[in-house]
Amino acid sequence: MNREDIIRMAREAGAIHIHQNPKEFAVVGNQTIERFAALVAAASEEQWKHAVINELVCCHIYNAAHDNDPRKALHDAISWNVQVALDPQVSSDAQALIDRGAAAEREAILLMLKGIDQTDSNSPDGWWETSKGAEFGAGVLAAIRARGQA
Repeated sequence: MNREDIIRMAREAGAIHIHQNPKEFAVVGNQTIERFAALVAAASEEQWKHAVINELVCCHIYNAAHDNDPRKALHDAISWNVQVALDPQVSSDAQALIDRGAAAEREAILLMLKGIDQTDSNSPDGWWETSKGAEFGAGVLAAIRARGQA
């Protein structure tokens, strides 16, 4: 809302009378001031509403319910933007977070696998089939599941 909008609303409410010099004006009556204040408040509220509705339209999620339910309109706009921010196909930050988690998980698994003693079997490929290998594999699997639930 700019200066011209405020002057237009004041004139509409009958709150001011502009003299010959545009910088001089006179204020008339308390009721007119209250009407003027109501017009300014309504215009200010409309700006917020238009901004939120515009965001919903730009996101292609606007529907008629948003006109009468400001909480739903604001919630839907915020939810959509959060979903986009967390989408790794859209957000490089989200993808970096996923990559860091995957790298940390791989590192944790490698640390667990360093404890393998393959001297118990004839070949490294058959080690997992030994009782020690099967026991270790079950332990690794349990640790991975436990990390997933933490």
